[in-house]
Amino acid sequence: MPNVLTKLAPKVNMIESMPEEFKNKDYSNARHISGLTHEMLMSFEIRGIVEEKIVRIPHHTNTLADTNLMLSEAFGKPVVDSVDITGFQEMCFKTKNALYFYTINYWAIFAFMLDDYLDQVMVSDGEGRHVICEWQKKYLLGESDGTTGFDKMLVKAMKLTKAMLTSDQFVRHVMYGVGWIGTYLTANQTKFNNKLMTYEEYWYQRERDCAADLIYIFMEQCDNLDVVKYSLMDNPVYIAFYKSAAKHSIIVNDIYSVKSEVLKDQGKYSYLYLLMAHQGWNCQQAVDQMVAEVHYQWYACINYGSQLVEYGIPELTEYVHEVMHEVRGNLWWSSIFKKNYWSDARHISSLTHEMLISFEIPGLVGE
Repeated sequence: MPNVLTKLAPKVNMIESMPEEFKNKDYSNARHISGLTHEMLMSFEIRGIVEEKIVRIPHHTNTLADTNLMLSEAFGKPVVDSVDITGFQEMCFKTKNALYFYTINYWAIFAFMLDDYLDQVMVSDGEGRHVICEWQKKYLLGESDGTTGFDKMLVKAMKLTKAMLTSDQFVRHVMYGVGWIGTYLTANQTKFNNKLMTYEEYWYQRERDCAADLIYIFMEQCDNLDVVKYSLMDNPVYIAFYKSAAKHSIIVNDIYSVKSEVLKDQGKYSYLYLLMAHQGWNCQQAVDQMVAEVHYQWYACINYGSQLVEYGIPELTEYVHEVMHEVRGNLWWSSIFKKNYWSDARHISSLTHEMLISFEIPGLVGE
């Protein structure tokens, strides 16, 4: 670990922040693990992470009720957030603005649900690819003539988001959103065609499919930070800061969710599996490496954040604190959410493209 007083050079993407020993690796002899079993991917314990308890945001006490109402209205039947997806927003945001927080919660619930659906779309044929492209179009326009709960939520989420964000922020939000949805064309192809990714391919993909940029744009507005005014859009330290925060959250998510992915036979699309395949490690060694990288990304967040605070811009300082809060909140939420969610999770069943509400939503159960 570098000296905490040493200013890190900016690493502006997730490939750059890979451990040095994993860069420029020779993949010519890379092969999948033979005789792989679920047990080989799940026999580990999480060691060396201290899950700091994060108190839910105290300014908005009706958020769970809001979530249940928005879901029930959209899907036309009583639906409840029984596993606390709402907790992510409550533990990761600090804004006191009621309308801002309602908007963030509405968008996030929509995004979590859309992710669950798009994650199951087979893109090996034209029909599946068409589904993804149609959702890109809907997100771009903020419009849909569909009658499903997803469609209803998209229209309202985009209307609320447009009202909350500045013109510049909204344009960036839409651009990132369309790109995020587009990643299902490549991520799903990888999941279903048994491709063994390189580390570079994995981090290129994860940087784009994690949707972190969308979260941090909301935080810009919550903290009244004008990134154009302060010339932060292309500032390498600013970029490195939120990229390190996003990577911390990605690895944390992988650590706590990989067992559920294994049970869905998607364990090969995980950082843990790549470490096992490329390094010849067992799953415990792989998880220990992931924990070490979580600690490094936390250090990077503190280092880059400290450099940004030195700029003396009050709004930027607030933004730094809020992003750091999100990193801590995501760790705590991931640790408790996964325990609830995956004890109850089920595959989506009876799903058709025409009848998007005729399936079981993992973790969201009707009363």
